[in-house]
Amino acid sequence: MSDYQRISCEAHSVYELAIMRNQSIEVTINGKPQTIQPQRHC
Repeated sequence: MSDYQRISCEAHSVYELAIMRNQSIEVTINGKPQTIQPQRHC
């Protein structure tokens, strides 16, 4: 079984902008809110 989960287009856009702007974002992982710092991989 895969851990893959679909996300909305809106959520994808928020994540994409956070990555481009090097901003931390609030997400919920396994029911727990967390602040993460996305990293851009080129």
